[in-house]
Amino acid sequence: MTVEDEVAEVYAGIDTHDDSIHVAVISAQGRDLDDREFPTSTDGYRRALAFIASHGDTICIGIEGTSSYGVGITRAAISEGFDVVEVMRPERAERRRLGKSDPIDAYQAARAAMGSHRTAPVKDGTIDGIRALHNARRSARKARGAAMVQIHHQLVTAPPAIRERYRTMGAEKRITVLARIQIRPDRDPVERAIMLALKTLAQRCVELTRERDKLEAELDQLVTAANPGLRAAYGIGPDTAAQLLLTAGGNPDRLRSEAAFAALCGASPIPASSGKVTRHRLNRGGDRMANSALYRIALVRMSSDQRTKDYVARQRQAGRSTGEIMRLLKRAIAREVFRYLTTPVTVPAVDDLRPLRQAKNITLTAAANQLGVWPITISELERGIRRNDELADNYRGGSSAHDPYRLASARSRGPWGSKPRSGMDKIDFKKTLDSYRASAGDFRVVHVPEMRYLMVDGHGDPNVSSAYVAALESLYPVAYKMKFASKQDQGRDYVVPPLEGLWWAEDMAVFTTARNKSHWDWTMMLMVPSWVDQTMFAAAVKKVGTKKPPPRLDDVRLESMTEGQCVQTLHIGSFDNEAETLATMHDDFIPSHGLQLSGKHHEIYLSDPRKAAPEKLRTILRQPVSGDYQA
Repeated sequence: MTVEDEVAEVYAGIDTHDDSIHVAVISAQGRDLDDREFPTSTDGYRRALAFIASHGDTICIGIEGTSSYGVGITRAAISEGFDVVEVMRPERAERRRLGKSDPIDAYQAARAAMGSHRTAPVKDGTIDGIRALHNARRSARKARGAAMVQIHHQLVTAPPAIRERYRTMGAEKRITVLARIQIRPDRDPVERAIMLALKTLAQRCVELTRERDKLEAELDQLVTAANPGLRAAYGIGPDTAAQLLLTAGGNPDRLRSEAAFAALCGASPIPASSGKVTRHRLNRGGDRMANSALYRIALVRMSSDQRTKDYVARQRQAGRSTGEIMRLLKRAIAREVFRYLTTPVTVPAVDDLRPLRQAKNITLTAAANQLGVWPITISELERGIRRNDELADNYRGGSSAHDPYRLASARSRGPWGSKPRSGMDKIDFKKTLDSYRASAGDFRVVHVPEMRYLMVDGHGDPNVSSAYVAALESLYPVAYKMKFASKQDQGRDYVVPPLEGLWWAEDMAVFTTARNKSHWDWTMMLMVPSWVDQTMFAAAVKKVGTKKPPPRLDDVRLESMTEGQCVQTLHIGSFDNEAETLATMHDDFIPSHGLQLSGKHHEIYLSDPRKAAPEKLRTILRQPVSGDYQA
């Protein structure tokens, strides 16, 4: 074999620095050929690549620090078509054996590229913008924290008049107040100097807060564009998503397996067994910033994700410590993040939700009432802060482009009734059933057929009873799950009827005279259509229970009730003023027409007490009776 044949193919290694790079070339058989130093400039990079190419066909170039000092030569080499890999620094034992110098490091990088050990794919340059914004935001956050600590320490040694006035304030309020104070020129020189220092530090905090928030908004846009699936995952915000992308280098090829990624994040389990005890402990190695990101995600999920809460509860019952549970959670989250980093995920767009709602002149509160959620949930869904594909589908009324927007109109009362719209017929039972009709001052006898209700029982004053609030919080989610299932599976849409209640006590006088609410028993109800069966009810309860189960979900039941002949009227005014109307019904109208009380007092709440003034509340008062009606 001739020397020319030996050097037909070569490998190169580059040791990078701030002002210079050292390039070494070896043959395919590992023989040292030549090495040279070049400046870190465009011309220097061009001459370095020409130097490598002059020795033969370059198979691969190994570069140390491809995303730091070596970023310039890496970009130049890739643009010229060279195959580039990132080379990790040698182990300490190898450095002690071979020594340390620029030529030695460059030759070792070349041999690492030839042997494919201590190498990794080059980090993707598209994350450079994410890295820049992430670093800037982190420095702003740290500087803000340092300024707040300075304010606290300054107040510790401040004169009593200043210390007592500002130390008791919350941190954020203190910053706001100090940033706006006016310092009198005639104030004591020492106090004036301290107040000026405090004001300056507070204004610095305010400015850094604006800077941090602005950078976070920009960072969120870049992260979402780079990996929408990762950003949309529960508990992963802009900062944690950015850190995980930086750890992965923006290049899925760098991640050999989810176990390797977990080790990179310091989330891989380390055996810590001894004797009869078999256990693992947290990994203290790896990228600690990535480990911190996993930790924050775990904290968010432990506090607000029901599945994670249930998992933590099971692990505590099994006798595991908080540290062990955190290790398990971080390992599971690392596994999930690995899938997002290596598998493209298409996140359904939600930018159409707010324009659709605003085009129909619907408020956030009305939309939230219609869907049985809090307004903040709708707001976060519209802004893309929180992903909930099922809620978004229900928000639109179906994912099909041919299914019209189905939210209630601005005149909707949410769970208390809504106006039918065009398209799929939406049944409003308040307008179709005679049992929901009543007039103020008019007592009428009606026949109420068998009807089906969601029910929850309770006892005590509804104004102070936590059981009453829990009952309502449990009824509505089930009712709306059944409504959506009816619409999507059977094509039958309806307005969830108004809230109803059965009220009784051992002594019925507590309703008409004493009005002692603590002695009341009650059953809160929501009417459901006749086509809703036990199967749909069980499916709805199961679906509600998979996320954050309401406090009395297990107490909700589906039951049919037949009241038959009843007397009812419409009461307009506060609930506390019903006694006079009930006394007239019970003691005058019913006996005078040959009727007797035969069932539980029934109320139907046509108004939403959260919106209507007490004097304008509209409530149907109904009393089942027996006997032959005498006109």
